Amino acid sequence: MKQSSQQDIHISSEDWEEFERGVSYFNNGQFPHSLEAWELLWERKDSRDKVFFRGLMELTSACQCLFKNQDASDAIDNLEKAQTKLQKFMPEYFGIPIEPLLKYIGESKEAVRCRSRNGQRKKGYPLPQIEFHKPDNPDLNVELCEILQSAQFLEGIRLFNSGFYWEAHEEWEEVWREQTGDGKIFVEAFVQMAEAYSFIKLGKAATAVYLFEKSIKKFAEYKRIRCAILISAIVADMKKTLDSLRMLSTNGKISIKPMKIQVSDNKRGE
Repeated sequence: MKQSSQQDIHISSEDWEEFERGVSYFNNGQFPHSLEAWELLWERKDSRDKVFFRGLMELTSACQCLFKNQDASDAIDNLEKAQTKLQKFMPEYFGIPIEPLLKYIGESKEAVRCRSRNGQRKKGYPLPQIEFHKPDNPDLNVELCEILQSAQFLEGIRLFNSGFYWEAHEEWEEVWREQTGDGKIFVEAFVQMAEAYSFIKLGKAATAVYLFEKSIKKFAEYKRIRCAILISAIVADMKKTLDSLRMLSTNGKISIKPMKIQVSDNKRGE
């Protein structure tokens, strides 16, 4: 089976936004909205990418049938069409691992057939999830590494590691204002992380939890970036802090181990 190459992907920032909307709608069970997003992208694409988005559209149509308790034969038909198309893009395409989708398709086909044999028409299928991260992008790697090496960003790291979280937030916010696109979202993850730690110092656990969740979600898109900072280590530390905060029933005095951002000299990152 031919493996897909991430370097074959060419997509505008506008299309990335539409793509991410489609993933978000799908994962929230809003299949008609997801289908609209996939269809818009399908119309803009050609050849190989068109096949991929048609596969996502057929998978989404199948899920809509399953969750609306519509005709089982339509669901099976769309699942099989999606399976035929998506398996051509193993192991990953557009940042989506294909194997989990194929596994879901196989399990759903068996569940539909089993329920049809037993005369069951009730709902109860598990909500499918599309795992997603942005594919490697050499230009993005360079852009983000330049941000991380800027004097103002490094000053933010120094302040953060010294426990001056709000001051670090202010430094990074200045950097954030100068960015656009992916660079802006990347820096915003640091801004929200610093805000979260500053709210811990104020004893406001609920606000800190909200900001950590937003920051972690943004960082997840950049875990593959090669740079001087190990993004996965930052996310792991934040998740530990988040778990501790969630154990608190009310806002109050909070004692959390301070996190340090490690900057490597070789600028390799992950």
